[in-house]
Amino acid sequence: PVSAELGLQVAGWSVRSFDLPGCNPQRACERALARLRGGAIVLLHDGGRAPAQVEAITTRLLAAIAARGLRPVPLATT
Repeated sequence: PVSAELGLQVAGWSVRSFDLPGCNPQRACERALARLRGGAIVLLHDGGRAPAQVEAITTRLLAAIAARGLRPVPLATT
């Protein structure tokens, strides 16, 4: 109700990488890729205390997505 009142849309994820600080980037990427399908929404965290970890996971994940013939797209903002 609060989101609707503020004119916001809620989006849930369908793939979680468990990319919390201190995780193994390779393992986080493998977890995400195991469930990745066209149309999936992948949950990734912004890094906070571990920006190098986020970069490693994102780089691997984007390469694997491209290798599968998929392409990342942003969620609609309107």
